[in-house]
Amino acid sequence: MTAYEDTWRQVKAANPKVAILASNYDWLMPQLVVGADGILSGLANLVPHMLMELWRAAKARDLDAMRRPATVSTLSFASSMRSRAWTCTRA
Repeated sequence: MTAYEDTWRQVKAANPKVAILASNYDWLMPQLVVGADGILSGLANLVPHMLMELWRAAKARDLDAMRRPATVSTLSFASSMRSRAWTCTRA
């Protein structure tokens, strides 16, 4: 995570207009806490309302809202379903 934060700071220092989007589910919440200009995630196809809630909480710097069990467990479930679908389609 330190590499992400270091890179984020360097990119923003060089050009603050460059948009940096959080995208990897496993690192989504830490990336949002460090800084992101948006979310680029396939999970938005499954649970768009959850990603919007997470985004709004991140913009408000509301860590309690970001950690809500409903949000975290639903996003984890959606991510696991995405992984299962990928496994099934590759066979």
